[in-house]
Amino acid sequence: MWCMVAVSLLFFAGCSNQTTELGLRLKTGEYYYQTMHSVSEIEQSYMGQRLAMTARISGELVFLVTAENSGVYDMDISYNQLSLEMEMPMGAVTYSSENPQPDDIMSMLLADISNKTFQITMDQSGKVLSVSGLEQMWDNAIDRFPELDEEQQAQIIAQLEDAYGEEAFIRNLELSTAIYPPSKTSVSKRDRWNVSFVLGNDIPATVETEYRLTQVKDDEIVIEGKGVIITPGDRVFPGAEGMRMRYDLEGSMQSEIRINATTGWVTQATIEQTISGDVMISDEEVPEEMPIAMSVTNNISIRGK
Repeated sequence: MWCMVAVSLLFFAGCSNQTTELGLRLKTGEYYYQTMHSVSEIEQSYMGQRLAMTARISGELVFLVTAENSGVYDMDISYNQLSLEMEMPMGAVTYSSENPQPDDIMSMLLADISNKTFQITMDQSGKVLSVSGLEQMWDNAIDRFPELDEEQQAQIIAQLEDAYGEEAFIRNLELSTAIYPPSKTSVSKRDRWNVSFVLGNDIPATVETEYRLTQVKDDEIVIEGKGVIITPGDRVFPGAEGMRMRYDLEGSMQSEIRINATTGWVTQATIEQTISGDVMISDEEVPEEMPIAMSVTNNISIRGK
């Protein structure tokens, strides 16, 4: 009996020590796809007044691997579809590349850049190393509307940057690609590894995420992540109209990412981010800081093939 127990323990130990190779293994000339839907709910409270906003962003992307060199992939990327919806106290707006109308410049811009190509380089750990052509693509689209004055152009560019600019593109893509260990590719279920990234433009926050391998099947790998969101509470950032802003916020991120076992490309991901606290504002006339209570919830779903 003791021999059977010993053999069982050895078998269990051997299984628990089995390692899995993680990382992207894409093929030159092959197409890969990703569809993302995100819902952001933002609430602010200041001097007894509550402001709530909901934003929904969707996009379908096509990736063509054009070259590979020492684990770095060159890719051509295009959007098949883009949409942006916002619900605010003053009303709701919807923009879509699939429904451009002459009186809807934003939707016409989204339609104009659909199926246009820009380029990125990405390493095997899923980290984006460079982006080229994306900003120029948006500039060319806006140039097609000479009737817009400088103020209108600046307002539209700001909206596009928040939702689809270079930083937003990298941030959203790396949620499901930059999840692999940066220093090694072979891991077991007992291993943990950390990845950090910047949350976004509006809130200067950093996400520190611990990932772990939870399931290994013949055709699928599952990775789960738990992250902590922190802001540099002692730093002051410039705001609109000369305001000074200091962010005293914290939060968390939970993710489950399913990956094709052969290519390392994400097939399905669900990500939830929550953050809350105070944004402290001040200016030259009122140097004493005043708090604005804020809470943000982001729910993101991704499918790929």
